[in-house]
Amino acid sequence: MSEASRSDHSAYRSQHHRRQAHAPDDHGALAVGVLGVTEMVANNIAEIAPAIASIFVFAAIVGAAGVGTPFVILIACIGFACHVNTTAEFSRVAPSAGFYATYCARAFGRLTGGTIAGGYLLAMFIFYMAVFFQIGVWVNTVVQRSFGFDLPWWIAAIVLEAIVLGLLLRGVRISVLTAVSLFAIEATLLFVCAIAMLITSHSYINGQGFDPSHIKGGASGFGLGFVLAIFLFLGASGSSPLAEEARNPRKSLPKAIWTATLVSFFIYLFMAWAMGVGLHHDAARMAHAEFPFVSGTIAAASPLQYLLYFAAFTSAMGVLFGTGNAGSRVLFNSARDGLFPRSFTKVIPGWRTPWVAITVPIVLAMIATLVLGGLTSAGDAFDYTATLATDLFMVVFIVTNIATIPYFWQQHRDEFSWFKHLVVPVLGVIAFGYPLYESVLPSQASPYNWFGVAIIAAYLISFIWSVIRRNQISGMGTRLADTTTSVVAEPAAH
Repeated sequence: MSEASRSDHSAYRSQHHRRQAHAPDDHGALAVGVLGVTEMVANNIAEIAPAIASIFVFAAIVGAAGVGTPFVILIACIGFACHVNTTAEFSRVAPSAGFYATYCARAFGRLTGGTIAGGYLLAMFIFYMAVFFQIGVWVNTVVQRSFGFDLPWWIAAIVLEAIVLGLLLRGVRISVLTAVSLFAIEATLLFVCAIAMLITSHSYINGQGFDPSHIKGGASGFGLGFVLAIFLFLGASGSSPLAEEARNPRKSLPKAIWTATLVSFFIYLFMAWAMGVGLHHDAARMAHAEFPFVSGTIAAASPLQYLLYFAAFTSAMGVLFGTGNAGSRVLFNSARDGLFPRSFTKVIPGWRTPWVAITVPIVLAMIATLVLGGLTSAGDAFDYTATLATDLFMVVFIVTNIATIPYFWQQHRDEFSWFKHLVVPVLGVIAFGYPLYESVLPSQASPYNWFGVAIIAAYLISFIWSVIRRNQISGMGTRLADTTTSVVAEPAAH
């Protein structure tokens, strides 16, 4: 932070502390400083949900990229690392519950921040739907395979979400600690299954899956597979919106983001490679498997599938906790800044959880899931919602990467790095721009060929809404979490 910014920061902090000393315990404050680095790392990885992603999302990526799935995931790792650099750098100097909206507002002004907030929240809403479909279909599959009973997917989704919703409302620390415990279980079981595949199919251990010539469908297959692969990592920065609830956020958030990202990279690359080995890099065998990772596990040791079923169950619960906490904090902060109605800033006294911002989007997303699930199969609905949510997120990622350059050059010149604040962000824009272009081409199969129009419409509506609310927006980009865990305001760039 420059000397000028540090001076302004100190002045605002002093003013804030004086206000807080006389302020009542109203409905606009979150719990402060209750999360440490370890808890946030585990929360991020739990939100990534490696078990259910390795089972469910891998199936979709295999459908797009075939045997070349590990290569697509590897490139997605590199591309997402460029973006994580941006998120970590912004979290270091501007930690905020507003997340990407705050970052973009500080670089380009509150209208851009408001537009990004709306796009991010819509993406998170559709992401909720994708997770509901994912969980419902998976539980239905497990129950049917284990007991021969056809449990409707929507029942499982509603029951699990009701349990998670109760814990989310109970407090951020309780929900995060629950997610941490669930991740420890799923990680152990997941590695047991992967190692079993490598042992039983050791004669097929090679790097064939990392050969781009094995990608099914060439550039088109890579583009769609890349989008789905990015979906794997969307929770890696999930602790960033918990900035106000983190201890020493300017130091702890970047550590949590990078640690969770690198751990998830290792998990996914190892699991995708083990899956290919377990299925002998057989394109036909992979194409005909409903869930390739499960098929590889069954081929290695059939009883292990039940461990995998349980791992996926704990994983599903973890991702619901992570997404619920992250999305609700961004909505809470956006409402506090004036972009949305103030009712979203209400918190439960004592627990300090934003109950309106948690409950309303989740309930509405569940209703939308039931409607869409009634119009098409739950499996197809997952592919549609996962792809559209990721496309919307990638627009946010691209704009945030672009924002890094002028923000650090203009407001943190003494810290500006040509590599971290120019080269890597540009690589991030390229890494997300190309697959986004490929995934929304009109030549894509329906309904993917309409996603480009849908994305443009979504961000246009978000921009118009920001213009309408311009006079109500008062804090966009100014409310930061201090290193002493108090929430302070800093002067925005615009």
